[in-house]
Amino acid sequence: MNIGLENLGFSAKTLGIFRGFYLADLEHGNYWFPCSKFSELHDCRAEKIYLDGTIVTPANFYWEVSPSDVFRPSTVFLFLSAVDAMAFSQSKSNGFLSNSVFIALGTNPVLEVIQVLSERFSAKFVLCFPDDFFGRLNDVRVAAFLEGYNVSVRLEGAESVFVLREKEIRIPNDQVSLSKFERAAGLDLKARTSKPRGYRTFFELLRGLQRSRKTIA
Repeated sequence: MNIGLENLGFSAKTLGIFRGFYLADLEHGNYWFPCSKFSELHDCRAEKIYLDGTIVTPANFYWEVSPSDVFRPSTVFLFLSAVDAMAFSQSKSNGFLSNSVFIALGTNPVLEVIQVLSERFSAKFVLCFPDDFFGRLNDVRVAAFLEGYNVSVRLEGAESVFVLREKEIRIPNDQVSLSKFERAAGLDLKARTSKPRGYRTFFELLRGLQRSRKTIA
């Protein structure tokens, strides 16, 4: 029974595509997304979405979906949240699913996990993280991790300090982006980004479109 998810804006088609990758716990008013088996991530915890739209995404999380039987996908889409992955799919009319893998990494993507993904998939990686400061920080971290660069970051007042091979790269917090980092570091990383236009996350985009339809109706 998916009435709760349909009320949050998900279509029957989207819920059908992702059936089996989420479970209902309506007694406690939530749906949860169990971790996929992955040997590099310890203490993995499930993501939950409540019927009011509140999402709880753990730091240690790994959720992988290949909606079709794909062995060599052309594209791997990376998210922080499983809910956002489903919303992204619906925002694209589910048109990316025929030869793609969707992976949610949790709020703190782990270097070892990303390195294994880069070895598993000879595909294009698209980073679909939130359009906010921490989403853009993770754009930098994960894009670098995918190519074997162990980039760390610390915050110093109004600046983000990225450390790459003992070199410090300072970028004002309000200017942090993958392209800005690449220019400053002299790198041309292969991963690309996709952001929800006008919204912070793809789930917020989905809810916004749902409210717009109700207003018109």
